[in-house]
Amino acid sequence: MTSKVFISVVVPLVNVRTDLNSFYGLIKKGRDVMKISMKRVFIPSILVVLFVTAITVIPNAMDSSNNAPTSKVIGSRLVTRAFTEIRIETLSDLVAISDIIVIGKIEKVSGVIEGRMREGEDAPTYIEASYNVIVEETLYGESSEQLTICLLGAPDSDVGMTKPKVGENLILFLSANENGTYAVQGFEKGMFKIMDDKTVVSFSDEQVTAQFDGKTLDFMRAETQKSVREAVAFKESVAEQVLENGE
Repeated sequence: MTSKVFISVVVPLVNVRTDLNSFYGLIKKGRDVMKISMKRVFIPSILVVLFVTAITVIPNAMDSSNNAPTSKVIGSRLVTRAFTEIRIETLSDLVAISDIIVIGKIEKVSGVIEGRMREGEDAPTYIEASYNVIVEETLYGESSEQLTICLLGAPDSDVGMTKPKVGENLILFLSANENGTYAVQGFEKGMFKIMDDKTVVSFSDEQVTAQFDGKTLDFMRAETQKSVREAVAFKESVAEQVLENGE
């Protein structure tokens, strides 16, 4: 009787162990199959991602190297400003404070001008670099064929204001000085470099002018002329109101 009970108990246990071993074997095979499947899916997916990245990022990097620089040196931030800067929030604001707007080419560095920020021998001094500009087109105001612009700081340094290079073509927003030279309005905001592909890049990184980076010269010309018309209309409106109030 005892042997029958033992046999009846042991045999099921052996069968259970055999079934469990088979079950675990199936699980292991399943895991191996999943690993192989994951490799087959994962590796091609990685290759696809790398390929898409290559065809999108690399051309963009090449475009940025041929056009607008990824970062700009803003020379007016490298010194403590002792001059008052007019707040400029739109292109129309820049136009409104300009006496002339021209497209021209930097011909040469014409000299260095030294001055004082106020009257008196103890007043701090400053240096301005002067550049000869050959005017190719006048967008606003009246300009001669050549003019001289003055930029704060030495000509061989961007400290004071970021400097253009000889031979570069620029759009310049200028105000007249008493000595016949011109100052660039809004520091770097008043200068746009014309690239070889006829797009423009602002010397400033502020949104008011940097928003035009990569735009075509024709687009910038049209936007400037539009702002000129708005500024002229505003000045005429103010003049009419002054006359009416005066009467």
